[in-house]
Amino acid sequence: MQKTKECFNNESFNYLKEYYDSLDIANVFGIGDMEIKHSNFLKWLLQPANEDSVLDYFPIRQFLKIIQMNINTQKLCDEYQDFKNINLEKVEIKNVDVVREKYHIDFVISLAIESNQYIIAMENKIESPEGDKQLERYRETIEEKYPDATKLFVLLHPNYKQLAFIDKNSLLKTSAEKNNYISITYQDIYDNILKEYLKLVSDSKIKFIICSYIHILSCYSSTKWFGLIVEDAEKENLEKLFNDEEFINTVESSSLESYKEYKEFLLKLCAKYKLLKEYDIPEAVVNVINKIENRRVYTLDGKQPKSMYEFAYILLNDIVKNVPIKTKEDFGEELEDCIFGKDWYLHVWEENLKEKAFGGIISCQTYPPIIIDNVCYYSAGCVSYLALEELCKLVIDRFPEYKDRIVLL
Repeated sequence: MQKTKECFNNESFNYLKEYYDSLDIANVFGIGDMEIKHSNFLKWLLQPANEDSVLDYFPIRQFLKIIQMNINTQKLCDEYQDFKNINLEKVEIKNVDVVREKYHIDFVISLAIESNQYIIAMENKIESPEGDKQLERYRETIEEKYPDATKLFVLLHPNYKQLAFIDKNSLLKTSAEKNNYISITYQDIYDNILKEYLKLVSDSKIKFIICSYIHILSCYSSTKWFGLIVEDAEKENLEKLFNDEEFINTVESSSLESYKEYKEFLLKLCAKYKLLKEYDIPEAVVNVINKIENRRVYTLDGKQPKSMYEFAYILLNDIVKNVPIKTKEDFGEELEDCIFGKDWYLHVWEENLKEKAFGGIISCQTYPPIIIDNVCYYSAGCVSYLALEELCKLVIDRFPEYKDRIVLL
């Protein structure tokens, strides 16, 4: 336990924990996961406050560069060819007007580049799905309302692999491709606008607003994922931490019980590291992330059960039949206590108790009972990874013949 705590008491671990635990205005008001609030901030960012200020035009110019950059990297039809060839460093941009919720579209941005009029229609999606042919309808509306302007259609969203957690069939991506929308991400906004703008502005209030918003994006939290971006200091410390052999080895060799106080934070670290690596995790780190996320799998004699509960059920029955076990006491005190004595472990109870406790048949009763000394035992249909790890450790200690039969993947 002490070794584990010492391993976690390093500079990168402490920096990231303090960063993720620190409050921002979104936490206080509970608005961090509201798309409309993110859209309102972006309107403030992209709308030049002063028509004559070069600095005020920096965000919208960078935004146009993001669009141009993504046109070049995505397979889009050639309707954007003229815009793609503009040298945005040299042209004059003027008459910028950023309007929210026009024609039900999140952003309708009008601007002039030299003497040409442009309309940018941008839809912002974080966790909401596409409405009924939403992108198609917005395109038709803009084409009808602005027949003479050059039009750019943009979809702002999280990393597509991140988005897959709520859009398993990639419907949003498919719709964007079908309707020739230019896809940009919040990471693009951070990399090309927020952090660069922060270097240029001197106004302390603006700096505070931008820094706060970067923290909101980085610490965005939902039931599906953690974080919309990885900012630079995070990136540096995540790389250091997940390349630290002591950290990796300690997590892999420790029981989950030994670092359960850090569990929630470690899950955040894994989520952010996967986002940093765009979900292409180095092989050396896969095991430690799987362990933290309870994704490691035990096999018995090379067979992988469908669930952790099924593994526990098969293992206990195997022991009862092959050791053999005649009474509960034959498991040995520690193992018996793990199976029968601690309600946060395997939740096994006698058959004659189940109806009183649960009011009827439960799903795990589809399995035949574990029979010991003519008494039927059932286990709850859910077994935590922590319980499974403890069970396997105690089984191997009590019955060494299982050491080669139980394998952790």
